[in-house]
Amino acid sequence: MSKSDIQKIEEFLRNLPVYDFLKNRRMDVETGQTAHFFGADLDMKRDFDIKRLREIKSYKGVRHATKQPVRGQRTRSHFRTKGRAMGVKKKVQ
Repeated sequence: MSKSDIQKIEEFLRNLPVYDFLKNRRMDVETGQTAHFFGADLDMKRDFDIKRLREIKSYKGVRHATKQPVRGQRTRSHFRTKGRAMGVKKKVQ
């Protein structure tokens, strides 16, 4: 693909002709506008959102900080080893 084709695709993705309720960033907290992000911009916005939730110590922010499920899943038998490698340890003699 040529550079002009790539630029046309990027410009189309920046200005998507879709309804606002289909975009992934409705009523942004900082700007109050509706936008659609993709790629690294979307990852950065999500990280900032999680950081903001942690700072204000909301329920979701506390769950993110303790690496627990955020959306109401059960934790009795699952999520115990998330982020940690589990295995058998040998006795040291």
